[in-house]
Amino acid sequence: MTWNSSRLESTNTFTNFNPSLAATASLTYTQPLLRGFRTDNERTQLVVSRIDRDISDIDLEETIVNTLADVRLAYWELVHARAAVEVQRQSLELAERLVRDNRVRVSRFARSPSSAGMHLPSQLSGGPRGRLRGCAVPQRSASIGANSCCATRPP
Repeated sequence: MTWNSSRLESTNTFTNFNPSLAATASLTYTQPLLRGFRTDNERTQLVVSRIDRDISDIDLEETIVNTLADVRLAYWELVHARAAVEVQRQSLELAERLVRDNRVRVSRFARSPSSAGMHLPSQLSGGPRGRLRGCAVPQRSASIGANSCCATRPP
């Protein structure tokens, strides 16, 4: 705050006020607009560490979400595998029952009086080997194609 006053005397006859007095007062206030605009190293490190912490939190959240997704996937794969094993078990039971039923039918057919003189089809008589039509099963030999009769594919 400043105060200024002055007194002025004149010899001029046309002057209305003699002596002339003047006073001024002024008030000055300075506001630091750029204070804190430039940061020091400690504040910069503080901001960087906050950003790093936020990044670490996001990485942790991502890891948790990925782990949960992997666990869910593993669970459903386990459910699928168990269901597949159950289906395979049921299929095996049905196949075994079919084999038993077919054996009973073949034994009934062989014992029936109307089957005298009839031959069983080759697929029933020899199983998978009946398709080879008279080829002997080769013993272990040095060459792969030693028995040319059995080297052909079944029909």
